[in-house]
Amino acid sequence: MTRRVIEAIGGGDRTHANIAAEAGSRAGMIPSGTLSPVLNRLVAEKHVLAADQPLSIRAGKPMLYRVADTNLRFSTAPWPSPVSSPGIRPWRRCPGRACQTEFPGS
Repeated sequence: MTRRVIEAIGGGDRTHANIAAEAGSRAGMIPSGTLSPVLNRLVAEKHVLAADQPLSIRAGKPMLYRVADTNLRFSTAPWPSPVSSPGIRPWRRCPGRACQTEFPGS
C-alpha cells in the first residue's frame, strides 16, 4: 500500500481524499484510519514525503503532501505516452537498417 500511496502523490494527488481515492483498490478508497498512519510514517520516520500546510485565514485547510526526494519525485512522475503525443513517432530497429514504426490509421 505504501508504494501505491507514493505513486498517487507522485502522479499529482496531494490532498488526503485524493490520495485515498487514487491509492485505493477497485473496492474503493483507503479508509482514513489506514491511510493516516502510512502518511505519518512516510513523512516523520522515512522522510520520503513532505507535508505542506497551506497559508490561509480560514481554519481547516487540508494538509498537502508531496514527494520530498527529488530522485523519487522524478521516477514517480507520470510520463506521456509517445503514442498520445502528436507528431512523435517511435523508432524501432529493423534487421540491418532503422525503420519507422507505423501507427494504425496513419
